[in-house]
Amino acid sequence: MNEDTINLLREAIVGCKMGINTLDAVLPKVDNDKLREFLETMLRKNTEIMVDMSICLYRKNEESKEPMKMAREMAKFTIDMKTRCEDADKKIISIVVDGCNMGIKKLEENILECETAEKCASDNVRKLIALLQECKDRLNNREYLN
Repeated sequence: MNEDTINLLREAIVGCKMGINTLDAVLPKVDNDKLREFLETMLRKNTEIMVDMSICLYRKNEESKEPMKMAREMAKFTIDMKTRCEDADKKIISIVVDGCNMGIKKLEENILECETAEKCASDNVRKLIALLQECKDRLNNREYLN
């Protein structure tokens, strides 16, 4: 496994962990059952992709990285502050969509920077990008704001 492959997988796993942390933080605050079900599905799919990428690293005796503590704490603080209002679901959707946008942008940058990464790594990252795009599109169509 070349260095670009390792770097790409490590960065993607960090992004997955941030997404998982965000979803774990917002799910208890969701009122709408359909929204909760959708976010639980996204959490499960995100976790599956992260596990696949972690296995790739583990097989090469490489370890993943953890998100920076400051980033985790800031995300948690933001979620807590933004969801203290009456219409928390609307704020939760906004938080998750913003996270999807940041994740897509960062992952696309990582793919460009790690141009010699092995196909298995770039395919998993593209799968994650597609999941984030699907999540963003579904949340933006306002079906969960009834």
